Amino acid sequence: MYQLHVDISDGRTRFLPGELLAGTVRWQASHHAVREVELQVLWQATGAGPEELGIVKSLSFANPRPVDQRTFHLRLPWSPYSLAGSLVRIDWAVRLLVNRGAASHLLTIVISPMREVLLLADDAGAP
Repeated sequence: MYQLHVDISDGRTRFLPGELLAGTVRWQASHHAVREVELQVLWQATGAGPEELGIVKSLSFANPRPVDQRTFHLRLPWSPYSLAGSLVRIDWAVRLLVNRGAASHLLTIVISPMREVLLLADDAGAP
């Protein structure tokens, strides 16, 4: 069994593009060897077309122990923004992976100039 946590330093989950994301990751692996631990910043596009996923930042933690805690600092990307429309939705997340996905934890975040998910006009009714 794995216990995984991602804690953002100031507790926020809404960010400006290019802002610094800092925090702590913690993991505990009962009865499992921990060979690899990776923190990723990723976006996922869903909607009318095929689902897409892009990993834009990745940080590997050297020499992980079965019970461990590490700090991180990552610069968030400038785009794409978090958005929601009738044809497409783009969501951002911070994902902690242990042993190439044997266990994972996902923390959803928002990246946009207003620190809010941008709502697109109804595509069918837009001028």
